[in-house]
Parts: sequence; C-alpha cells; structure tokens
Amino acid sequence: MKRAVFAGVVILCGMQGLLAQTRVNGVLLPQEERFSAPARVPKYGELEQQLLEKIRSRAEGLRLDEALEDRTLVTAVLAWDTLHTAGTEHLDRLAAGHPKYAQFLGAFLSDAEWMTLYAGAGQVPKNTAVGIRVLADIWARDRRAADFRKFLNLATGVAAAWGAGPTASRLQFGETLDPGVGRCDPVWRYFFFKRSELDGLLHKGFSALRPWEIRFVAGNAWGDSSLAWTQKNINLHPECYGSACWAAPYCGHSEFGDTVQGPLFYVGFPHEMSEAERTVRHGGVCGALSTTGATAASAHGIPAYTCGQPGHCAYAFRLTRGAWSGGFGGPDGGPHNWIFPGPAPAMVRVMEAAFADDAQVDEFVRLRAAARVFAACSLPALSNQAWRRILKAMPLQVEAQWEFQKAAMAGGILSGDKKWSAYARHLLAAYRDHGFALLHVLAPIQKELLAEKRPEERIEWFMQIQEALCRVPPSWSNSMKESLSGALSLIEGGEEDEERFMTELLKLHQRAGNEQTFGQAIEWVAETTIAKGQSARFARVLVALATSGELRNVDEKKKQALQSIYGKAVVAAEKARSLTAFAALAELVSHLNLDEGYDPKKTLTLPAGQRLVSEHGLLIPSSTSSWDRPCAHAKVLRDADGAFHTDSEAAPYVMVELPKSEPVATVMIVKNSGNEGRSKRLRVSRSLDGQTWFPLAENSDTPAVWSIPLLPPESIRWVKVEQLNDEKSVMHLRNILLFAREAGEASVQDQEAEDDDQE
Repeated sequence: MKRAVFAGVVILCGMQGLLAQTRVNGVLLPQEERFSAPARVPKYGELEQQLLEKIRSRAEGLRLDEALEDRTLVTAVLAWDTLHTAGTEHLDRLAAGHPKYAQFLGAFLSDAEWMTLYAGAGQVPKNTAVGIRVLADIWARDRRAADFRKFLNLATGVAAAWGAGPTASRLQFGETLDPGVGRCDPVWRYFFFKRSELDGLLHKGFSALRPWEIRFVAGNAWGDSSLAWTQKNINLHPECYGSACWAAPYCGHSEFGDTVQGPLFYVGFPHEMSEAERTVRHGGVCGALSTTGATAASAHGIPAYTCGQPGHCAYAFRLTRGAWSGGFGGPDGGPHNWIFPGPAPAMVRVMEAAFADDAQVDEFVRLRAAARVFAACSLPALSNQAWRRILKAMPLQVEAQWEFQKAAMAGGILSGDKKWSAYARHLLAAYRDHGFALLHVLAPIQKELLAEKRPEERIEWFMQIQEALCRVPPSWSNSMKESLSGALSLIEGGEEDEERFMTELLKLHQRAGNEQTFGQAIEWVAETTIAKGQSARFARVLVALATSGELRNVDEKKKQALQSIYGKAVVAAEKARSLTAFAALAELVSHLNLDEGYDPKKTLTLPAGQRLVSEHGLLIPSSTSSWDRPCAHAKVLRDADGAFHTDSEAAPYVMVELPKSEPVATVMIVKNSGNEGRSKRLRVSRSLDGQTWFPLAENSDTPAVWSIPLLPPESIRWVKVEQLNDEKSVMHLRNILLFAREAGEASVQDQEAEDDDQE
C-alpha cells in the first residue's frame, strides 16, 4: 500500500495473524485478520475540509494540466471526492463500528489507482458507506494474498454492485438472509469468482473485465447458492449461453395445479434449495427462465442482464465488449441491471461506447473529481476547464452530462450568447449514432435550450434530433412517440407551424429509409390528427408529402417497407372511422403503386345504368391480420383488385361507410379466387346511422359474385357484411361494391310500380 499523501489519511493497522478458513457453498473463505483499534480515528468531515484547504493551496495558480500531473495533488483530489461522494457522516459511523474500517479507509484514501477504479465503476455509491464497507470486508480477508492487486477489478466491481444501482437493494437485503434461501454475500462472491478464475472455470475474457463490467457478473440478484449450482450444472460453449434458459422447463402450473404466481408453486421442494435448482427441476415462466439463463452466464464470468419486455422477460449476455447477444427474446427491453438508466439497446450501446477505452475512463474519473473539488474550493477556472475537457473528449458519459447540466443551471455557466444552443449542438454531434440516448440526455435542458429559439428554429432543431434517431438500428424498444408529442407542445407556434413540423417529420423519415422510425412517425401523425377529429389536417400533411419529391424512385425493397408503414396508417384511419384520412391514404398508396390486391385480371359485369357510389367510401374490417393488405382496402370499394383479410374471429365482418346517404340499387359482393368456402354464409345489412342495422339479404351458399338488387332502391349510408360460420374463421373478400341508379334513369320494376300507383 502507498504511503499517506496528507496527514490523517493513512492509519497504520495492526494484525494478529490469520484465523482458520471456512467453506461455504464449496468456496473456501479465509477468516478476517484481527485488527486492533487504531490510535486515532479521524473525523472524516474534518479530514474532508483539511483536504480541501490543502488542495486549494497547492492548486492555486496552476493550469489544469499541471494540476493533473501532480500525483500528490491528484491523490488528494480523489480522496476528497471519495469522502464527499460517500458522505462523511456515513464513514464516521462505519469507522466507529469496527477497527478494520478505519484501517481500510486509511489505506484506500491514499491509493489513487484503487479510488480511480471505484469511481469509474459506473453507478457510483453516493451518500452511503455500503460500497466502501464491502471493499473493506474483502480487503480484510485477502489483502495479504500475493495476487490481491491482480483482483482489484473484481473486488471493486462487487463493491460497486452492492453500493449503488438497480440491484443494490436486493443484494443488500440478500445479506440478511440465511445461507440456502437466497443469501447474497459480497465476500463470498469475490472469493467464488477469484477461485473459479484461478481454477480455469470462467470464460477466458473474465480476467480483463473492468469493475463496471463486473457489475453484470457479480451483481446477479439470485442467491450465492444459485451461482454455485449453475456453475456446476449448466455448462455450455460460451456462444450458447443464449439457450441456457432452456435448462429449465417452461411451466405455469405445478403438477398439483398451483400457479407460478402463487406461494405454493415450489412448496414441494426443500426450502434450502437455490432459486436456480428449483427452477431447473420444477420449471417456471419467462421471468424464472430468463434469470436462469443470465445466472448461468454470470456463474461462468460472462456479463449478463435480464430485461423486461411487454408481457415477457428476456436476458442478454456478451463475450466481448459491445457485442450483446439475446437470450429468450433479448437483448432489447428494460434492463434490470444498468449503468445508464433507460431502455436497451439504446442505453446499453451508449454505455459500451462511453466505457470502451480504459485509459480514457480513468482520465474521466480524475477530471470529474477535479471539476467537483475545484468548484468547492473556489477555483472556478480550473473547474470549468475540467468540465470542458470532459464534454469535449468524453461526451457519452451520460451521468456526467446530467451533472454538468445541473451545475450549469444552478451556476449560470451557460447563460447568455446562446451557450445552451452551442452545448446542445455539441451533444447532437456526439450522439449522432445514439439518437434515443440523446433524448434522455437532452430531456433536463429543454426549457433552457428552447428559450433561445423561435418557433421556426425549434422545428429545425427537432428535425436534427430526428436525423439522429433515423441512424439507430431498429429495435422494438425504440419508441419516439412520446418525444414527438413533447416536441409538438414545445414548438409553441400556430397550426401552420404544427403542420409544417408533421410534414417535415414524414419527409425526413421517408428519405432516411428507416422503416421503424418512419412507421412510428406516420402512426404518431395519424394518432395526433385523426384520433382527435383532425382528419383534414392529416390529409393535408399527406398531400404535402406526396408532392414533395421525397417519394420518387421507390425500389421493390422500399416498396415492401412502405406497404407495411402506410398499411398501419390505413388501419389507424379505419379505426378512427375517418373518411378523409382513408381517402388521402388511398390516393397516396395508389400514386406509389402500393395497393396491389387479389385477382388483378378478374373482370366483373357491372349493373347497367347504375353508378358506383362506394369508390369514395370507407372500409372498416372487424380486425386485421398478418395476411391483410391494408394498402389495397380502398380498392375493395372500386372495380379493382381489392383485398382485406381479418383475423380469425367468431363472427368477422366488414362495414362500408359512404360519404353521404345514397339510393343504393345494387350491392355486389365479390370473393377472391381461392378459399372461397370460407365465406360461404354471408349476411348483408344496411344502416343510416352506423348503429341500427336492417337486414338486406342472407345467403347460405354465397357464389363467387353475389349481386343483390334492391327494389326499390334503399337509402343507405352504411352497409355491413357479416360471416356466419359456426366456428372461428377469417374473412377475406375482393370487393364490396355499392351502386346507385343514374340520375334520370328508372328501372323496369320502378316503372311498373309507378304504373300500378296511377291505376
């Protein structure tokens, strides 16, 4: 250990030799040294102040580079930052509890290398002594080992996982449990992984893991016995740990009928059995299986995390930096263990980029500590220099950005001369490949940033953010709808500005060719307009998009993507029962030749002397399915190759709404070729209000083309065609055509009825 930098930092420790070793879960644990009470335990609040005064005295008049080259000064800066971050009152209580803690603090606060590892472990334990307590407990048992410093990364990663982050509270609670019932002992985990590494039982990349990566190994929230059990019983080729979850059977009920959500599911198994063994022997649903898979990876020294998905749990693991692989549906979702909060993969990708360079991370730790301490000792020039270097060279350290933003808002660092805008542009450049992480980084400063911009400038700014989102690889967990709604509310312009925002949004995403972001954008525009009764606005946005030139030269691959995207918008218009939006989409998809349907060469014989009135109507199927072709829905109402396909339902149906009531003389139902027996029994009804239905016709053996004459013509606004099969079925038709009598034309039947009236 290094000597003290300042008086009071190091306290010499006493030792009375090693005690006997004990074995826990197959791991041999050395007993702690016997520490005698130190001659003097400092009051850490006083020590913090002494360090601050010495730092101020030593750093005054220095440039930042000079200060960072002074090893004595840097060690003092890191010691002050350690005390300040943990909170000196917590350390006072810790040191008073046992002599070893004061002894350890004396050694730790003079060890610049170790403090750098601790502060660079991702989530830093703030206002708590837990992390330092764990480090001291490990140090007290292993510090005399010849290879102790070789395992500093492991010790520090274990302590960091216990001290802060999303699994910390569960791990700390696990310390209070008895062995065999989920106990989590940080000292045991240190020796488990150390012994496993020395015995060659871990993945070959384990020895190179830094403390922030160890969090995803040792921070597993299942008990120690689960780690020991899975290491012995689930052994796979490293690349196969995405399938480790299937060591356990998927099972929602026990053989006694108990549900996995109830307290009796595992009642037939010994209480001391580990979570992993119980799951492998007895089964569970997605949460238990995904945790089994992640635990198996962790037990072999492979970083892993479980994650939540809608109605499902999954997990991820990685063998090399940046290369996370999925297990049981992962890696996307809300991680249950993380460095930067937010959904995966966005925040996981930015974490990997931020921590990719070990030397840069170490420099970041020193600079952040310097920025804090120099601000505290009234050397703002040095503090600002440190922050500028962090922001320039290490912008992807998300939590540092938030810390800087908070300091800037409190201290006015960025006030005036559009400094917030300049800072935001820097972030935009730094996060150009991390668009969804950018949304999280910018969220706290939107008010300050937009105060410097006019409405038209705000639209341009939000479009720049959208460009970053376009560059992110698709993932189901990438959602930008909430941010779009927030952006629209912050433009603070009139309806014209809002429409321009929507139009520019669709142009940008159409041009970028990212199917996911374009799909979300058009769905959001549809929801924001159609669902709020503003279909005319939606139509205007689509017309502007269609005439902008952004939709030229659509190749076959892009055509398929556009069919999926615009198909979702068609379904949204139908659900909202918006004739205006449906018509605008029909025109656009027709312009792009996206409306291919069934039987394009099929020729129909139309009723003579009648006009087609359904071609400007709205189609409303009862459901949609993966076989559906929403872009061809409008053709169902024309003499063309229309198509729709419902999901399997008890009574599928489709409705047609006309722009206004019409005297309908003929209803024509046309099946598509193939599987015509699915729509054998059909009923056709009419309505004037879309709620009350009156039957027009029913057929138990519907032909391929069913023409229904209405004598005399019926005044109709809505028509419903229902399928009357005895069991669940799908419904798909080529056409539903409604015809009205041409003006001035009378049918033979109408003339006969008129003659009868005259007689």
